[in-house]
Amino acid sequence: MQRPAAAHLDDSLSILLIVPTFPPDQCGVGDYTFHLATNLHAQGHRVAVLSTRRESQSAAVPFTFLPRLASWHFPDMRDILEVVREQAPQVVHIQYHNEDYESVEMISTLPLCLQEAHPGTTV
Repeated sequence: MQRPAAAHLDDSLSILLIVPTFPPDQCGVGDYTFHLATNLHAQGHRVAVLSTRRESQSAAVPFTFLPRLASWHFPDMRDILEVVREQAPQVVHIQYHNEDYESVEMISTLPLCLQEAHPGTTV
């Protein structure tokens, strides 16, 4: 059964998607996250995407786009935790390239840090 698209659903969620790449960058992880954010927003959820800083502006999107992260290493953890505090999402969804998990230790610890700092948030 398909759920009706509506902006005032009683069961709508506040969702933060965290991803290193995002269109116009060419990457399957970024493309997937773009489509996920677009469709969640169309279903009436409040969606924000936290991603890497960029020189050029991304195309207009119907959700909040936050290009704030510099390097995806431990100094960025403070920015991530600050965005989670500001956005107060019910759900945080992390998308990251599987081949980079070993070279970027911060991403491996991010779920635990988020759960400790924001225990009421689903990660």
